[in-house]
Amino acid sequence: MQWTFKFATYNRRELNDYEYTITVEEYNSYSEAIKKAIKELPLGEEDNPYSRAGVEWHLQSVSIEDTDYDGSYKNDK
Repeated sequence: MQWTFKFATYNRRELNDYEYTITVEEYNSYSEAIKKAIKELPLGEEDNPYSRAGVEWHLQSVSIEDTDYDGSYKNDK
């Protein structure tokens, strides 16, 4: 599976908001995939609000692509 996480900063009118997209592959679990994505977010200086990386990130959206999907599902009993 391929997970695409979109993060953004909010309420930074004077400094601009930022968006960041992270793709995580080879995880079947949401909880494991989100942990991996969070580790890839840029980290900045704690007391430097002008640093693009030194902000709080909020999850905007998540999309999943099943790379093993062959185009059909069967409901056989």
